[in-house]
Amino acid sequence: MRRSQLAWLLTLFIVLLGAQGQTLAQALQTRTGDSLVIENEYISIIVNGRAEDTGRFSVNTTGGDPARAGDEQKPLVYGTERAPGPWTSYTTVRIDGRDYVFGGPTGKRAGRTGLYGEMVRAPYIHEGREIRAVWRMEDIVVTQILGFAAGITTGQMDTARIEYVITNEGSRTRNVGLRIMLDTMLGANDGAPFQVSGEALLTDMAFRGEAIPDYFQAFDSLANPQVVSQGTLRALDTTVPDAVYFSNWGSLADGTWDFDFVPGRDFTRAGEEFVLDSAVALYWDPRPLAPGESRRYITYYGLGGITIAPGHLSLGVTSPQRIEGSHTDPVVFEIRAYVENTGEWIARDTVVRLENLAPLQLVQGQASVALGDLAPRQSRQVAWRGAAPPGRAGDFVYRGAGTSINAEPNRVDRQVTIIAPAYLSATMGGVDQLRVVDGRWAPVPFVVTAQVTNSGQLEAQAVEAEIRMPIGLAVAKGDDPLRRLGAIRPGETVTVEWHLIPTGAVGNLPVSLQLRADAARIDPRLPTHFVSVPRLDGALRVAVFDEQGGSRNTFAVGELFHVEVLAHSVRELYGVAFELHFDPRVLQVLGGRLGVGPGRAFVKNDPVTGEEQLLNWVRPVFVDNRAGVVRVIASRAPEGPLTWLSDSLATIRFRAVGPGQARLRFVLVPDNPFLSPDAQRAYIADGSGNAVDVMTEETVITVRVGEP
Repeated sequence: MRRSQLAWLLTLFIVLLGAQGQTLAQALQTRTGDSLVIENEYISIIVNGRAEDTGRFSVNTTGGDPARAGDEQKPLVYGTERAPGPWTSYTTVRIDGRDYVFGGPTGKRAGRTGLYGEMVRAPYIHEGREIRAVWRMEDIVVTQILGFAAGITTGQMDTARIEYVITNEGSRTRNVGLRIMLDTMLGANDGAPFQVSGEALLTDMAFRGEAIPDYFQAFDSLANPQVVSQGTLRALDTTVPDAVYFSNWGSLADGTWDFDFVPGRDFTRAGEEFVLDSAVALYWDPRPLAPGESRRYITYYGLGGITIAPGHLSLGVTSPQRIEGSHTDPVVFEIRAYVENTGEWIARDTVVRLENLAPLQLVQGQASVALGDLAPRQSRQVAWRGAAPPGRAGDFVYRGAGTSINAEPNRVDRQVTIIAPAYLSATMGGVDQLRVVDGRWAPVPFVVTAQVTNSGQLEAQAVEAEIRMPIGLAVAKGDDPLRRLGAIRPGETVTVEWHLIPTGAVGNLPVSLQLRADAARIDPRLPTHFVSVPRLDGALRVAVFDEQGGSRNTFAVGELFHVEVLAHSVRELYGVAFELHFDPRVLQVLGGRLGVGPGRAFVKNDPVTGEEQLLNWVRPVFVDNRAGVVRVIASRAPEGPLTWLSDSLATIRFRAVGPGQARLRFVLVPDNPFLSPDAQRAYIADGSGNAVDVMTEETVITVRVGEP
């Protein structure tokens, strides 16, 4: 790869600073002529920036595989930065049956018959690590994003991540599909066979649905491969294609969507003789795309990893280098072995075996596979499905072995790393005891914290922490029980806090924690924090009376009774706002809102006439007999607050309608109009808009059939 002098100086500067692996995190970017290039120590990605074939790309090696000599500066997808730039590979967007080629128009063979849209943004380097380009085709906008990723069989940043984002900016639904055609190449070899799920493909072949492999590879020789390439179809965040076609480049170049596909035909380039030229096309079938909707398509192409042991029977094995484990399900992956007879005579009764797999499991295929006789230079391959059991993590080494009755046996070991998935645990802390200061609870609000830790080896995504308080506590004004923490990296601990207030219940009150996340196991023993809330003198209570004025809590179905909501030893009462909840299957408020009347706290005796005058009893009272809710909001306006009160706030008439037990319990009203804007939520406000702390006491009413 040619670089400018400035680029070489930049590279030298990075090396002198000792910035290890810098090229993995930030690509060196150059612009040679009319091509845009990003590269790292393994591969380069080149995008054509010329007026013709704009946006088309190629992939080449730079340093290639560090463990293999001879794969430096080799093409993987045909095309260099020199004129005319990449042009043989192209992407088709099918919109309602019309085929648009992404990028600028061409005068060459590849994609010449397609339609072309208009450029929204020419290819550009984004943040030093991606090359992007944007095109519009009718009212469909397509963004091409090319960058680096770690190969699944190498574990190195030697793979191009190919992504398209398609957005419908129109006003009607369109049927949109995508085809990516790659003109694959292995150095100087333009017709190397594709290695796919136990087969070496030398002729037209298609795979659809479940038959689509996890990945395909290509190499020229197992004994001494110059370049090993790989397309990844089912791993990482890939969008699995609906179909994959392997054919000759000429046919795929001529047909922008449908093309001349002949099963069994070799890869001789259509229209030419004696030129092998293989290519691959990935298809995502057209699907409805609604107005405003976006869809992503992601695939990968780059270097492949094979562990090779040369010999008379050259043997190579490959599988993902790193696998994301699971706490709950087996993680299935492909293991593939290649064997080639590099000798001068037939290898008789050749057998390939998979050994030392435990604790990994073999879930598809026989461990020992008889291949029969292998002629000189003949190669075969075997594919298995292995699995990592739930809960397993670490480095595991398995062995591939090859034998023949007339050749030296061979064996090769390959390591698989099972990465422990994200595992979230938590601890809780904060205030665990309130005090009573001047008749009020303190501190209010108070803080409860949670520390959430990811002890796995993978990032936990979309983490949410939520606290639940079944009785006596609530989040302070402006706070929320739910916290969205986003991603938590392996080994990271995130601290989150909530501000809480007491709502009237006393005792040792629980605050429990719930965690949710994507692709993470959550410790089932999540903690519960307890807050001790002491008794106050001030309280809200309910007293129950029958029609004769007697006090009792048991009634027969059909009986009438009333309850008085009482304030006991409450200081500076001016305004009150509360809900009283009940079971509507057992009780009903008699007469709806007409069954609720003011208590003596909101009645004034006229000093002249002695008549009772109703103060600012806020109307209408809210009653919902279906939900079992009574809401009362009242103040002493135009009078001032009562210095001290032990009397009734409201009277509510009930009918017993069904057998059972009904709790009468107090619930805070979300917006108490008598509190100042910065005051915490409370049932009672003083004359200055401050919260007045009170306990709440529940009452249980029992209703029976027949006699109470």
